[in-house]
Amino acid sequence: MDANESALSNAHRKQRRRRLWFGVVPGAALLALALAAGWRLEANRRTPPLRIPVPALPSPNAYDQFRAAAAKLEGRRCFFPNSMPNWSPAVETYATYAAAHRDAEPALRALRAALATPYLEPPKRGLAGAGPLPAYARFREMARTMAGDSRYLMASGRPREAADRALDGVEMGVMVQHGSLIAWLVGQAIQAIALRQFADMPPRMSVADLRHAAQRWDVIEAKRVAMVDVMREEGWASLSLQEDALRELDRGSLPARCRAAYAAVAIRPIMLEPADSSGEQAGPSVRERASWALDAARLMLADRRALLLEDQRYHAAVTRAFASPDVAKVRVRTSRLAAMSGAEGFMHDRLRMLDASARAMSALVRTQIALGLYRADHGAFPASLADLAPTSMGRMLDDPFAASPGTPLRYRRTAGGFLLYSLGPDRRDDGGTPQRRPTGQEDPGDLVAGRFWPEGKTYPILGAPAHWP
Repeated sequence: MDANESALSNAHRKQRRRRLWFGVVPGAALLALALAAGWRLEANRRTPPLRIPVPALPSPNAYDQFRAAAAKLEGRRCFFPNSMPNWSPAVETYATYAAAHRDAEPALRALRAALATPYLEPPKRGLAGAGPLPAYARFREMARTMAGDSRYLMASGRPREAADRALDGVEMGVMVQHGSLIAWLVGQAIQAIALRQFADMPPRMSVADLRHAAQRWDVIEAKRVAMVDVMREEGWASLSLQEDALRELDRGSLPARCRAAYAAVAIRPIMLEPADSSGEQAGPSVRERASWALDAARLMLADRRALLLEDQRYHAAVTRAFASPDVAKVRVRTSRLAAMSGAEGFMHDRLRMLDASARAMSALVRTQIALGLYRADHGAFPASLADLAPTSMGRMLDDPFAASPGTPLRYRRTAGGFLLYSLGPDRRDDGGTPQRRPTGQEDPGDLVAGRFWPEGKTYPILGAPAHWP
């Protein structure tokens, strides 16, 4: 073999080696990756479900009784002016209130009877079922009906019944909060509707009515759910939804599963896409679509059990944060599943403020009642809240917004009565200057007894036979 043939043979061998290196080796690597991906996909199909506790429902359950009571409102023909189907407060006549009272009486009587029954929202587990949202819309209308009926009873000269009707709404709202986070928020709204009706009543109530209201508030507070329990249930419900959603990615053909994974990661950015000046959302770019496709592939190939266990640890950390008595910022590292569903911006801090605001307003109303009873017994308001302890409530009530747990509400006696307030969400002492509205926002101002909401126009009930002084 001459030199030219030897060089040509060497060139051929090098070319074959290059073909082997750039053909067979990458092919083998791609085959290995495909086998690994297939193994992961099949492993995900075999992932055993997590053990998620399901609370036992009471029997009977006031949740069912509340729904039955709210259903009695469906066939009514007359509405209170503050009801959603017929909201028109500019003209309020006693005849309108009386007709609405007659129509609502069967529903309100049924709800009042249900208040003595234990309540628990049916736990949400997995994707099945529509959930309780339609029922909660009816519950809010029931709260508006109770507030309208309380106003009617006041105009009829029946203050004890008027106060009781408003407290029925507060008690219902506290009971409705036993369940998930959405239940807690609905209960907050119901309490706000009822408390707005009751908040200005204590200074005008008789001693007997004050004592009755104090007893009812004790019952209501005994039913109040701790926020940590709400967040614990919310964590289990969310985890079960995530588990079901992941299992949906393991059903059907591979193309269908890939499309489902792509839709799962793409739906949130599309929903959050800001609108342009014309009010229309701009379509996703090629780069965004490629990013979603990559995220979908990662989701399909991720270790599902590891993702779920990470999400479980995240919800457990959130629950522990809410167990702290201090109204502090919630700082918990978000899990990958929670971030994908948008829970990384889940306003935990706002929830803590809303909870503290509700507890502060309850403490203010109860203390306001105790101050009225003290004056009835002693002829004057006390010099300090410490004087209430042996007579009215057995102990002073704390301010949830105080820097140190156990700090009582702010109080001072004035020439015309007293000033009683909580520091409010800004956690600063503004000297009893009312906050604009008790929304849980860190706006300047305090939560002041009798002045929870800004003064608004009050429409008289024309033709009312009696007016409560």
